[in-house]
This record gives sequence, C-alpha cells and structure tokens, in this order.
Amino acid sequence: MSTPRRAVGLVLAVGFALASCSQAPREIVIRVDTDATVPDRDAREPFPPNVVFDRVEIALFDDGASEPCAGCARTFGIDAAMFRDQQVSISVPLERGGQHVRARLFLAGSKGVPRVASTVESVVVLPRADERAEVLVELVTASLGSPAGTLAAPLVAASDAHGGSRVGTWRGAGAPCAPDERPGTVCIPARWFWQRSAQERDGERLVVLSSFLVDAAEWSVARFRSNEGRETTPLFRASFPGPVCPAEAAGERPAACVSAAEAQRLCAAQGGRLPTFHELSLLTGGLTGGLFPWGDDPATCADAVIARVQRGDMPFLCSAPEGGGARPGPIDAALPFGRDRIDLPTGTVLHLAGNLSEWAEATNAAACDDGASIRVDPRCPAAGTWTITGGSYLSVVPSGGVVDARQPAYPDVGLRCVYDR
Repeated sequence: MSTPRRAVGLVLAVGFALASCSQAPREIVIRVDTDATVPDRDAREPFPPNVVFDRVEIALFDDGASEPCAGCARTFGIDAAMFRDQQVSISVPLERGGQHVRARLFLAGSKGVPRVASTVESVVVLPRADERAEVLVELVTASLGSPAGTLAAPLVAASDAHGGSRVGTWRGAGAPCAPDERPGTVCIPARWFWQRSAQERDGERLVVLSSFLVDAAEWSVARFRSNEGRETTPLFRASFPGPVCPAEAAGERPAACVSAAEAQRLCAAQGGRLPTFHELSLLTGGLTGGLFPWGDDPATCADAVIARVQRGDMPFLCSAPEGGGARPGPIDAALPFGRDRIDLPTGTVLHLAGNLSEWAEATNAAACDDGASIRVDPRCPAAGTWTITGGSYLSVVPSGGVVDARQPAYPDVGLRCVYDR
C-alpha cells in the first residue's frame, strides 16, 4: 500500500511502485469514517462529549486468510480533524481487488487489542476494478461489540461519494438540551463513558445517560416545609449541635435529616425521582469523571462548603464566611465557592462537592450486567439500599457508599431531584 492521502503516517508494505505522474494511479483508495467521539482539539463546547475511541487499526487480508498479509496492518492514533479532512485513508494497487480490509476502532486509553465488546469493527471485500476506485468503510458506534462483516463473510465495500465526515455525530440518547425547560432546574446533556463490567472477565461496557433535568440546588428547608416534608431524627445527631434539621434551620439552608424514602417521596410528588448513582456521580465529577466538579486537585476552604466541624481525621478546619459556624451554607449563596459548581448553557448546578451529601438510588450492578455492549440509562435499583454521594460540610473528600434503608437519616445528607425529559 502507499502512504495515505495527506499523510497520517500509515505505510503498509505490500511491495508496489507508485504510478508515474503521467498516468492515473492504478489503485483502490480506502477511506475510513466514523460517527464516534474521538479526541478533538478543535472542540468549542464547554463540556465536549467524552472520548470513546482514540486509535484505529487498518489491515489487509488475502482471501481466506485469518491473519493480515505481511506488513499489511497498522494501528495509529486518531483525532476528529483527521476524519473531517478525510485523512484516514490508504491505497492499494488494483491487483489487490478481491482482498479483505478490516478496520477497527479501539477504546480510548487502551493498550494492545481490546475485547470485541469494546471495539467497533467492519470488514469489507475490495472491488475488482480495471481503473482507479474509491471505497468507504464506515465504523458505526451503534455496532459496538457486533462486527459489521467478518473475514469469512465480508460486506461489499461501498463507493466513496466523498460526503462530509460524520465524526462526533453520535449522541447516544436523549433530546438536545434547551433552556428554561423547568424553573429551578438545569438540563444535563447526554453523556457516555466506559465502565468495567460487574464480571471482570466480560470487559468494559459503554454506558449512555440520556439528557435529564436536575435541581440547580439542593432542596432548601423552605422548600422542604412547603411540600410538607417529614423530618427524621438523624444518626449521630448529638455529635453535631448546629441547627441543621428543618425544624430548627433557616429556610435558605439545605434540608438535612431526611431519610432516603422521604427524599424519594418528595421527588415523586414533584414529578421527578432521586438520581441514579450514575447520574449523581456524573454531576459530582463535573461531567468529566473527575474527583470533584473542577477536576482532581484537592478541595480547599475557598472551593466548597467543607470541613466546618472539627473531627479527628480532619486535616484542616474551614470557617463560615456567611456566619453560622458548624452547619451547611445557604443553597444559593454567592459565596467564594467558585469551583463547587457546573456552569452550562442551560444554567448552573451548585454545591456538588460540599454543603450536603445527597441521596441516590443504589444500583444492582449484576442485574444491570445484561451482556449488552452499550447500556442506555441503566436503572437496576438494589431493593432496600441507597447510596450517598458527594461531600458535605462535615468532610474534606467526597463521601459515598451503599446505605441500608433501615439507617434513617444523617445530619449532612440531603436531596436533589432529577426529572426525565
């Protein structure tokens, strides 16, 4: 094969000479395109879609062979510009007509050849032609884990019409976000990410979360009271004397001392629900998978409402700029907690790393592990259990873990609802 057009560094040595400049090249040009999200240095979105794949392999096989011909396989890194500029292409001499080409996308961050379940693959048979031909091999995200064509039964290569690239057009699920859909909420765009299977041997799965609406802030005491919320005496209440429960806290403070069952009831009465663990983890990780909404660097007193109560394991103690000492801050305070937020075109989500931890549905990972390579909005509640996600005014790092429903409430756990679109 010759070098690909516009040189992406792919040379497959099959031993032929380039045609002279006075002759039309006797070749078959093979272009690869995809709808997948790949690294894109030109992305302008505030939260660009998660990268799913970052390498491509192109290999040439003799008819009936199970291994590429000598020197006929290369793997190289890719980015969106390469697809947009139609650079991911190779050429082979016409004599190679009838041979098979396999193109594969490999999951981001992987080494070697990933599992079939986390690979997009297409195999085509090249046309037998008497003059120069151009074909297109498409790698479609929806076919993840299910190869399109095989070496034994390849697809017929489609003619390349040289339309624009589809790179980055796959959007998983859910309608695009629009502003002002529901007062007091923010629309979270559809996201997707790789997740290890509950059974390690089964490999990774691509999890897709449809777009959804989420309360911009934790439920306030005022909102809790107006919706006739039922307070529960929390565990460890005597250890934290500050006014944190709705019966004693000011209306603008977040409502703690709420059981998971009561939080679920309140959300349902609003036409919503508690977030799943995936949804709330997406938010607390700033939509990017970080430890905090701003990334992985440690939290400080200037970042979030954290560490307001001296405890034995606390590396530092934070004061309360708005006054009040050992209790959470107002839910909508314009305080110097500039990094504990997610700013989106549809609004701002506040207090994800601090103030109060929040209830979420616990997930039965084994029940959700149905073998599918792409899981859309997995919801497999673990009966009788809930998860607590995010940090609080009592902690320095995000708390979490599965909690038995018989443990009723906590002085640093509140709620935030999500709403399906």
